[in-house]
Amino acid sequence: RAGLDVILSESNSHRGFLMLLEATPQNPQMGRLVFKVGRDRNGKVLTETDFSIHRRHLADVIRRGESVFQPASADDQQNFSQTVMEFRATFPSFIPLKVVESDHQGADRPPKPGRTIGVVCVDSPIEAGEAAKDTLFLLEVLASQLATAIDKTRLVRTQWEKEQMDAELKNAESVQRFLLPKALPEVAGYSFAARCFTTEGPGGDYYDFIELGSGRLAIVMADVSGHSVSASLIACLVRGSIRLSCEIYET
Repeated sequence: RAGLDVILSESNSHRGFLMLLEATPQNPQMGRLVFKVGRDRNGKVLTETDFSIHRRHLADVIRRGESVFQPASADDQQNFSQTVMEFRATFPSFIPLKVVESDHQGADRPPKPGRTIGVVCVDSPIEAGEAAKDTLFLLEVLASQLATAIDKTRLVRTQWEKEQMDAELKNAESVQRFLLPKALPEVAGYSFAARCFTTEGPGGDYYDFIELGSGRLAIVMADVSGHSVSASLIACLVRGSIRLSCEIYET
C-alpha cells in the first residue's frame, strides 16, 4: 500500500491498483496475475470490483515487460478508448513491476533485463509530448523500486518459512527420539540391536520393546504414514494405544 501511495502521489494520479504474478501448481514458472491492492490518492482502499480491468493490456505489459499508456495504432485507439471508459480514467498507465537484476561481474557488461513480477496501473494525467515521457519515466523508476522491495520481502518471507520448517523438523525429531526406548531389553539367550533412521526427514517410524511379564516380551515395529510433526504425533498415539492394550491384556 505504501509503495502504491508513493506512485499515486509522485505521478499526481487519482487512483490505481497493483497486481502480482503468483505461481500456481499448473504453472509454477509463470503463474497468474492476482489483484493485491487498490488505492486512491486520499488513501481510500479500493477493491478489484472498483475497477474494470482490461486484461489485454495487462497481458501485453507482462509479456513484453514494457509500459502501456498510449495506443500505437488506430485499431488500438478504439480499444484504448473503451479501456478509458471502463477504467473511468483520463489516461490509464500500465507499468510493469520489474526487478532489476544486479550483475557483479563488471560495469562494462550490458545490464540484464528486468524480471517482471507484476503490474501497476494508475489513472495518470499523461498526455502527448515531452511531459508524457518524463511522467512515464518517473512511473517506471518508482515501479522498479517497488518491485525490488516486493521481491526482497518475498525472499525474506521465504527464508522465514524455511526457518519455520527447520524448527518444525527439529521438533519432529525430538518427538521421534522420545518414541524410541531409552535402553534395549536384556533377555537371557538373546541380544538385541535396533536403529531407526528415515530418508526424508523425521516421520512416524518407530520401534518399541514392551515387557509383558512371565518372561515374555512384545516387540513393536511401526511405519506410520506421513512425514514430519503430524506423523510423529500419530506415532505417539499408536505407541500409547499399543502400550495400553498390552497392560489390559496382561491384567
